[in-house]
Amino acid sequence: MSASCYNRHVLPHLLDFLCSLEPVRRQREKIVPLAEGRVLEVGIGTGLNVRHYDKTKVGKITGLDPALEMHRLASKRIAQAGLDVDLVGVTMV
Repeated sequence: MSASCYNRHVLPHLLDFLCSLEPVRRQREKIVPLAEGRVLEVGIGTGLNVRHYDKTKVGKITGLDPALEMHRLASKRIAQAGLDVDLVGVTMV
Protein backbone atom coordinates (compact mmCIF):
# COMPACT_ATOMS: atom_id res chain seq x y z
CA MET A 1 0.00 0.00 0.00
CA SER A 2 1.43 3.37 -0.97
CA ALA A 3 1.77 6.19 1.56
CA SER A 4 -0.80 8.32 -0.27
CA CYS A 5 -3.31 5.44 -0.31
CA TYR A 6 -2.74 4.89 3.41
CA ASN A 7 -3.14 8.63 4.12
CA ARG A 8 -6.37 8.82 2.12
CA HIS A 9 -8.13 5.62 3.12
CA VAL A 10 -6.70 4.19 6.34
CA LEU A 11 -5.36 7.04 8.46
CA PRO A 12 -8.59 9.10 8.63
CA HIS A 13 -10.58 6.11 9.89
CA LEU A 14 -7.84 5.04 12.30
CA LEU A 15 -7.60 8.51 13.84
CA ASP A 16 -11.39 8.75 13.96
CA PHE A 17 -11.55 5.47 15.88
CA LEU A 18 -8.79 6.41 18.32
CA CYS A 19 -10.25 9.86 18.98
CA SER A 20 -13.65 8.26 19.63
CA LEU A 21 -12.44 6.14 22.53
CA GLU A 22 -14.29 6.60 25.83
CA PRO A 23 -11.78 8.81 27.74
CA VAL A 24 -11.43 11.23 24.83
CA ARG A 25 -15.18 11.23 24.14
CA ARG A 26 -15.95 12.09 27.78
CA GLN A 27 -13.61 15.09 27.68
CA ARG A 28 -15.10 16.23 24.38
CA GLU A 29 -18.63 16.04 25.86
CA LYS A 30 -17.55 18.22 28.81
CA ILE A 31 -15.53 20.87 27.02
CA VAL A 32 -16.98 21.50 23.56
CA PRO A 33 -20.46 22.62 24.75
CA LEU A 34 -18.78 25.49 26.65
CA ALA A 35 -17.76 27.21 23.40
CA GLU A 36 -19.71 30.29 22.37
CA GLY A 37 -19.76 32.97 19.71
CA ARG A 38 -17.48 32.52 16.71
CA VAL A 39 -15.31 29.43 17.06
CA LEU A 40 -11.98 28.65 15.42
CA GLU A 41 -11.30 24.94 15.76
CA VAL A 42 -7.69 24.24 14.84
CA GLY A 43 -7.31 20.59 13.90
CA ILE A 44 -10.98 19.81 13.26
CA GLY A 45 -9.89 16.43 11.90
CA THR A 46 -12.88 14.19 11.15
CA GLY A 47 -15.32 16.56 12.86
CA LEU A 48 -15.93 14.58 16.05
CA ASN A 49 -16.45 17.78 18.05
CA VAL A 50 -19.13 19.23 15.78
CA ARG A 51 -22.13 17.45 17.28
CA HIS A 52 -21.21 18.67 20.76
CA TYR A 53 -21.41 22.40 20.05
CA ASP A 54 -24.41 24.11 21.60
CA LYS A 55 -26.41 25.60 18.69
CA THR A 56 -27.82 28.29 20.99
CA LYS A 57 -24.33 29.54 21.93
CA VAL A 58 -22.27 29.13 18.73
CA GLY A 59 -22.88 31.34 15.73
CA LYS A 60 -20.20 30.24 13.30
CA ILE A 61 -17.40 27.70 13.32
CA THR A 62 -14.28 27.80 11.19
CA GLY A 63 -12.58 24.42 11.17
CA LEU A 64 -8.95 24.28 10.06
CA ASP A 65 -7.03 21.12 9.27
CA PRO A 66 -3.96 20.49 7.12
CA ALA A 67 -4.98 16.85 6.60
CA LEU A 68 -7.33 17.27 3.66
CA GLU A 69 -7.97 13.52 3.78
CA MET A 70 -9.98 14.11 6.97
CA HIS A 71 -12.34 16.58 5.32
CA ARG A 72 -14.59 13.92 3.79
CA LEU A 73 -15.55 12.53 7.20
CA ALA A 74 -15.73 16.02 8.72
CA SER A 75 -18.07 17.21 5.95
CA LYS A 76 -20.51 14.41 6.70
CA ARG A 77 -20.60 15.27 10.40
CA ILE A 78 -20.97 18.98 9.66
CA ALA A 79 -23.97 18.30 7.41
CA GLN A 80 -25.60 16.18 10.14
CA ALA A 81 -25.01 18.78 12.87
CA GLY A 82 -26.88 21.59 11.15
CA LEU A 83 -24.32 24.21 12.20
CA ASP A 84 -22.71 26.97 10.17
CA VAL A 85 -19.21 25.56 9.65
CA ASP A 86 -16.56 26.62 7.16
CA LEU A 87 -14.12 23.76 6.63
CA VAL A 88 -10.74 25.13 5.58
CA GLY A 89 -7.72 23.21 4.39
CA VAL A 90 -4.30 24.48 5.35
CA THR A 91 -1.28 23.77 3.22
CA MET A 92 2.02 23.39 4.99
CA VAL A 93 4.93 25.23 3.44
